[in-house]
Amino acid sequence: MKLIELIEFMGRFFEKEKVDYFIFGATAMNFWAPPRNTVDLDAVVAVDKRRGVAFLDQLRKSKFPITKDQSRKFFEGRIVQIPLGDTQLDLKICKTRHEREALARARSFDHPNYRLRIASPEDLVLFKLQAWRRQDQADLERLVQHRKDLDLTYIRSWLGPIEEGTGFPMAQRWDEFRKA
Repeated sequence: MKLIELIEFMGRFFEKEKVDYFIFGATAMNFWAPPRNTVDLDAVVAVDKRRGVAFLDQLRKSKFPITKDQSRKFFEGRIVQIPLGDTQLDLKICKTRHEREALARARSFDHPNYRLRIASPEDLVLFKLQAWRRQDQADLERLVQHRKDLDLTYIRSWLGPIEEGTGFPMAQRWDEFRKA
């Protein structure tokens, strides 16, 4: 499967399964800043345990090779990586206050054949600060450079709560990024 096929499939699948979700990561970044290559689709889904089991079962029926170990990790709130040919689906269950807020703030983008709900630029900044790999830092730079309308007050308001929940030095990372 190619990334564009995965995007189209998941856009239709989320709607058919009536699952609330948002896309984050590099694919979402490509909606808000000049695109870069990526091979995966990152999604956060809002499901309870019962609905989550049914959701994963439907993905399995659609030939997604989800293992029992991946299911367990998914329900623990960890990202599970599901390889699919030339691409990969990275799934995470919506668990934290910030993820629920990002879900509420996600914006819909309509394609003639499907709809995608994409994390807002501000929430992408917060997810990139959490991941903090070199590519995430480069994505942050690209996003901030091309989105002059970022709500910096919103970003700052979440640094402390996310730091408390994750232990990641969010404020330090943000300050370091802003000074660079």
